[in-house]
Amino acid sequence: DYEGRAYRCRLEDGSLVWKNGGVKGSWTDGTSLLGPNNVVYAVNNRDGAGGRDAPGDVSAYRLEDGKLLWRTEVPRPPNNLPAIGQLAGIPGLSLVQGIGQQCAQGNPTDVYVLDAEQGTIRWIFNGPSQKLDLQAGDANPVAQWQRQLAGVRAITLPNPWSAPTIDSNGVVFIGNEEGMFLFFGRLGRQRHRS
Repeated sequence: DYEGRAYRCRLEDGSLVWKNGGVKGSWTDGTSLLGPNNVVYAVNNRDGAGGRDAPGDVSAYRLEDGKLLWRTEVPRPPNNLPAIGQLAGIPGLSLVQGIGQQCAQGNPTDVYVLDAEQGTIRWIFNGPSQKLDLQAGDANPVAQWQRQLAGVRAITLPNPWSAPTIDSNGVVFIGNEEGMFLFFGRLGRQRHRS
């Protein structure tokens, strides 16, 4: 949910099996993810105020009973869905999580890769900081005008990172609010296209 809790419900009737985690009064755009290892991963921010350096958590819960397996603090809000998979050159499953707070000039962004079984940090990519008061697409007055003509709100305030994707070769693909599309191959070596 928007406070970062993870849930397991019965498919037959939607009744609750368990819920765990989250921080009351907080808010996140992030969502939970069920891994192929029967672990539910969820993200939360620590408080409702947020901000560029407001820490958050990435947590892992056992699917069977919701028991917390690990929790890793990240230094900025984890405001998106993580991805899980086998990364090139790294044994075992990895969890990829973009972090950062949108909507303010100078806010930094990062991508964290965690060991999906232990929660330890495997590598970090320090991404770009937000250049303008608004993200790349929102700062464009023509795009704002076109949205208004289409009956859509002019400013969308997107997350700093898109949801990451891991391909069958273990390469991570992720988009950034500054208009960059990045991909990471073996051990976090980065390439990008604007």
